[in-house]
Amino acid sequence: MDLLALVLEKKKKALENNKSFQKATKTNANSGNHKMPMRKAGRGK
Repeated sequence: MDLLALVLEKKKKALENNKSFQKATKTNANSGNHKMPMRKAGRGK
């Protein structure tokens, strides 16, 4: 039971982290035209 609670807590935290990460990505996505060339440059390296 205690282990299950621990796992649930971990999942909850991961979900929260994911949400904040998605928010950060969305803010970056606003400059989408800027993001694509950067990605290509990274691949070239």
